[in-house]
Amino acid sequence: MLELLRKTEWSLFIDLVSPSFFEVLPGRVLRQEFGRLFSSTRDRAGFAALRAARGPGLTALGLTWTERSSKGSVSPLEDAGRRREGHAALRLYFHQLLHWDEVVVDQRAVAFRSSGGEVLWNPKPLWTRWEPRFRDGVRDVYRGFFAGDDARFRTGLAAMGMLAGEDVFRAVFGSDDQRAVAFSVKGFQHTFHEIFVRCRDAGAELPGGALPLGLTLGSLYQHLEALGGTFDVRAAFAAEVDR
Repeated sequence: MLELLRKTEWSLFIDLVSPSFFEVLPGRVLRQEFGRLFSSTRDRAGFAALRAARGPGLTALGLTWTERSSKGSVSPLEDAGRRREGHAALRLYFHQLLHWDEVVVDQRAVAFRSSGGEVLWNPKPLWTRWEPRFRDGVRDVYRGFFAGDDARFRTGLAAMGMLAGEDVFRAVFGSDDQRAVAFSVKGFQHTFHEIFVRCRDAGAELPGGALPLGLTLGSLYQHLEALGGTFDVRAAFAAEVDR
């Protein structure tokens, strides 16, 4: 199934996650989640309704969800523009996770364009609804980490099926207190490979929500690596958790 998917436009997203990811996601769950995401690409009316419902709330993030294509020649951003776009992308990731029941996967660099101090987002219509228990687990992981609440952090990892990778998560999250984080797709793949291998060796099976989360994170890392420099992840999270 994976090789067939690599021959489609899905390869743009699949290549951003660790191959071991597909070893710990049960086949039935993988088929179900891919089915939902495939269906979303054909549901233009549903995507338009989602944009109409959620788009206005993104203006507070310094972001405009647009139907206009973000493709074309784009001049390199100056440092202020780079930071503005990166901060908006990070807030978008946390905003979807903390405040939406849905997730729009496409956060690649090509889906964004900065123009006249405005950050435009034109994602592919690839979206799904969060699996509630998994979504709540991810929320607990982030809230637990940034609040220094170890019990909540571990509860969240357990709900995600990733408790076996706790020490790897802590090593990643603890880097520079998340105030100046440099993003690398290869680093993302390596880190999550370690986590997935530990989960596999512990006999854990990831729930369905792991697929949209992995694809979203992979595309976010690609975007922020393309922008270059470092970003204040803690500030982006704080801006959304306090909304």
